[in-house]
Order: sequence, then structure tokens, then C-alpha cells
Amino acid sequence: MTKPRLRLEPHAKFKPALVGKPSELRYSYWKLVDVFVRKDGMSEEDAVDWVEYNIMSLVPMGLRVRMGLTKSEAKKIK
Repeated sequence: MTKPRLRLEPHAKFKPALVGKPSELRYSYWKLVDVFVRKDGMSEEDAVDWVEYNIMSLVPMGLRVRMGLTKSEAKKIK
């Protein structure tokens, strides 16, 4: 059985963190961190902690997060 793909909500907030084909629903770890830094005004350290605790815990339930990119590589992906 295939795990369902989860989508983070509000979708408009997290859409900039999507990478790959639109149908894949795969998020970039560093782009997620950047969302919290830019949109919520968190420090990078606080944003990393938030993503680790609140978002990465959803990976076993079907959320797809691409971890293999460095911060600079993630910023180059549109």
C-alpha cells in the first residue's frame, strides 16, 4: 500500500518550498526553513528547530521532504 502524500497548509505559505514536479508534492528542507525565516520572522536556528519538531515528524505519515540539497542549492531551485 502506498502512503498518502501530505500537503502542508496553508498551501499558499508553503508552496515556495515545493521542489520538483508539481504533482510530486515534495518539499525542500531548507526552503521550509526559509519560509519560517522570511514569512514568520524566525531566526534560522528557531526555524530549523520548528521544522525538525513540527514538520519532519510528518515524514513517516507520507510527507515528502528532500534533504539532499544544501542551503545554497535549495535557494537556486525555483
